[in-house]
Amino acid sequence: MATAPPARALLARGLEFDALAEDLARELMRELIDAGEQAAALAIYEHCREAIALRLGTEPSPATQGLRERARAGSFKAGSTSI
Repeated sequence: MATAPPARALLARGLEFDALAEDLARELMRELIDAGEQAAALAIYEHCREAIALRLGTEPSPATQGLRERARAGSFKAGSTSI
């Protein structure tokens, strides 16, 4: 069951306070992907990646990177056309 948009706002607000909270980023990305908002999910990933790189000098977890790939795959499906 998808989370209502107000819950998305709470997740986003949580990320404003703690940009390193990958669990919040992943949950928000899942909600956005499930709603067909792959570009928004990828933007959340990029924000998370930048914060982690800047503050910790590393990359997001494999779970977070997997969601990035899921969002990318959805973007290609949504934007693909038949010839």
